[in-house]
Amino acid sequence: MDYQILFNIAFSFIIFLVGWFVRIAYDATNSMKHDLMTLERELHSGFVRREDYKEDIREIKDLLLSIQDRLNAKADK
Repeated sequence: MDYQILFNIAFSFIIFLVGWFVRIAYDATNSMKHDLMTLERELHSGFVRREDYKEDIREIKDLLLSIQDRLNAKADK
């Protein structure tokens, strides 16, 4: 068997292994990008929106003012 044929077979095998590794890395990168995009979408849905927070705080403040007014009215009697 000629050395050139052995070299070509060995080189082809090495190129195959490198290509296989690059393909695995490429698929893993794409999978990670997809997972990160999904995570980014889910993260934003778990937080309270600023407008909702302001409305809730406003309701709490109104309730506290109402309680304070009732207490002041009772203390005056």
